[in-house]
Amino acid sequence: MIEQFGMPTLPSGVSPTTGMCNGSRNQYQPHPEPAYSMNQDTVLSIPTIESFPDGFPLDFSLLVTLRASPNLERAPLFAVYSSDSDEILMLMVGRDVALYYYDGNPEDDEQDQYQNMVSFGVNIDDGRWHRLGVSVKGNSVTLILDCGTQITRPLNRRPGVQLVTDGLILTGVQLNE
Repeated sequence: MIEQFGMPTLPSGVSPTTGMCNGSRNQYQPHPEPAYSMNQDTVLSIPTIESFPDGFPLDFSLLVTLRASPNLERAPLFAVYSSDSDEILMLMVGRDVALYYYDGNPEDDEQDQYQNMVSFGVNIDDGRWHRLGVSVKGNSVTLILDCGTQITRPLNRRPGVQLVTDGLILTGVQLNE
């Protein structure tokens, strides 16, 4: 997704920075500087269908290496929206790592049971680099923090329902902010 967001070409508000490995590069890194810094006003977006042309997978994992700003309360790292601007998936980081997941129908009040805000109760706003793995499988979501700490929480999902791909993926911003 780094390439899809155009980060290697440094869009406005994005600058290269020294990454977790202090600038060293391994054979698997396609870009010379694999870490980027985004200023507070930067909004990068892509159509969800570009990243998921065959639909959003039922079970999936998100892998992220990041350094959150110190004293960051809780801010979206990225968010997925439907074409009606409904939030359907969002990963938030800072004093708490949390995942928002919604596969219900926003026009059906009884579908609110499928609206999930899952807090993992871990703080990563210390200015250090962290590796996050978030895995959604069945009716649970697991966070693996820094290749060690593993936290699993329940996730109420409708059986067999995929997240919609008719909207946008945004980085670093939430539409209703």
